[in-house]
Amino acid sequence: MMMLHHIRVTQRDINRGVQGDSFQCPVALAIKRALKAAAVWVREVIIVTKGRSRQTYATPPEVEGFLESFDSAILEFESPRPFSFTLGASQLPGVKQ
Repeated sequence: MMMLHHIRVTQRDINRGVQGDSFQCPVALAIKRALKAAAVWVREVIIVTKGRSRQTYATPPEVEGFLESFDSAILEFESPRPFSFTLGASQLPGVKQ
């Protein structure tokens, strides 16, 4: 059974996020906090590491759009806004857990 996780990317995540850093972007920080994960990597896929477990998810379109905006923004002038998304609907098959 697939567990769905509701993830909120807050203004604090946006403020602390690092542009162009797959481990420290606002989405990775939000997932890490919500799932109490050791590490989260976000790009075309989202990889969540907890202990010896690693789960891989397809990146939702709204996350891809946010990251494109965040990575290309001059943050002082055009920072993207907080948003929410669901993680878990499309865990990728054939990836070791």
